[in-house]
Amino acid sequence: MIDKQGHIKLIDFGFAKHIGDKQRAMTNCGTSGYTAPEVIQGIGYSYPADVWSFGILLIVLLTGTLPFDNLNDPFLINEQILQGEVKYPRENIDSVTRHLLTEIF
Repeated sequence: MIDKQGHIKLIDFGFAKHIGDKQRAMTNCGTSGYTAPEVIQGIGYSYPADVWSFGILLIVLLTGTLPFDNLNDPFLINEQILQGEVKYPRENIDSVTRHLLTEIF
């Protein structure tokens, strides 16, 4: 989608929700592996959770795989996310992209 200012917006219509600048969403939804820690914890989330999911998407686009070891068990994936175990092959990612991913995670 494109907003009023002409910015491109990535939207998953199955999970899209509009919230105000100071509001937090509380719905625990999303795809295991892309879900931000605050969503898993149920503490409420806003824009930073989208940035997290976008970072995971970047890793998938660059490497072809999610950065978690337990791909068949969503509960173990959630544990890895909560422990901050985002892994990506550093040798396949250039320094600029590596810096961007470091800032996201």
